Amino acid sequence: MKKRTWDLKMKAEIVLEGLSGKPVSEICSQYQISQDQYYQWRDKLSAEAHRAFDGKMKGAEVSRLKAKNQRLQQIIGALTVELKKARTSCEAAGFAIGSGSERGGCGAGVKNERWDKNRRSVVTSSIFHRKEML
Repeated sequence: MKKRTWDLKMKAEIVLEGLSGKPVSEICSQYQISQDQYYQWRDKLSAEAHRAFDGKMKGAEVSRLKAKNQRLQQIIGALTVELKKARTSCEAAGFAIGSGSERGGCGAGVKNERWDKNRRSVVTSSIFHRKEML
């Protein structure tokens, strides 16, 4: 005879049927389990019921979040390296690198935004400023 495996949700539903007042013998014959099995599941559910309210993350969720965190850190690392390379090549070409408030950026079509106090709005420009060659 092949051994059946029950998922956790189904086990809980079976036990809750018994706790709601349905006769245990009827439940066991319906699901073809022994009464001993039912009572083991019931005892385990009552012993572990407090964990449903502890609010701690499950192991699978923790693993998923750790993997997501690592992927995001790799993306940030790759973007940081790419930015450093771009800055180095811009500086080698003689373009000034700034925050956008007083100097333009480097690269085709790169736009810099700055806050204009007089206009009280954001000013966007794509003008490049070459460093003065001494």
